[in-house]
Amino acid sequence: MTWRILLLTLLGFCLGVEYDGSLPTPNQHGVIELNPENWPRVVMHDKYDVMVEFYSPYCSYCQQLEPIWNQLGGKFKKEDSVLITRIDYSDPKKLY
Repeated sequence: MTWRILLLTLLGFCLGVEYDGSLPTPNQHGVIELNPENWPRVVMHDKYDVMVEFYSPYCSYCQQLEPIWNQLGGKFKKEDSVLITRIDYSDPKKLY
């Protein structure tokens, strides 16, 4: 799994992903839901420090982390340079 994340990150840098100025709308807790389409636009931009949770809705540990992650999103909601995000990693094949 780690090498896939690294590969996606390197691919974004190599492709020279351009930022169009728009970010996905965060949920009520300030957490942005990532997907393969918005990943490069959000995570690969050097303007932001981005924290990403790779989760599965079926994972009990992920379910326990969710309220904490939402609380973290709320604390950084008004911060301009930090984004709290998450991506459903229950099927990694969808990410390529």
